[in-house]
Amino acid sequence: MDTGAFEATDRRRCWNKTLRAVLTVMGKENRNLSVTGHNPFTGLQHEQSGLLWEREGSAVFAMTTGWGDRRELQSSLELLESFKCPEKLSIYSCSKWREAVHDQIEGTLLRYPITSKGNNISS
Repeated sequence: MDTGAFEATDRRRCWNKTLRAVLTVMGKENRNLSVTGHNPFTGLQHEQSGLLWEREGSAVFAMTTGWGDRRELQSSLELLESFKCPEKLSIYSCSKWREAVHDQIEGTLLRYPITSKGNNISS
């Protein structure tokens, strides 16, 4: 996969670009899915990323990032949980207060009891 020419950018944008590229290739080539990047996640700020895989008009996978402060993480988690699909991925940064962040994630997921059966939080 060609990652393009070097760009002077911050880590968040670099991670976003890489995640979108890898997940797009995986969805299109390996699973024959329709892949939409960022458009279904219009509420995300420019430093966040989102991606949706669909098969025959139904969402099968959603991904959001939660870079930055805990408010941004909360918005990203709530948006991710609003999608009705069997597989979800949240990618976030957590260099400080890891336990508090995990508690925040768990608290958010508990507000969605139907989808929280298989949720796995790992650092």
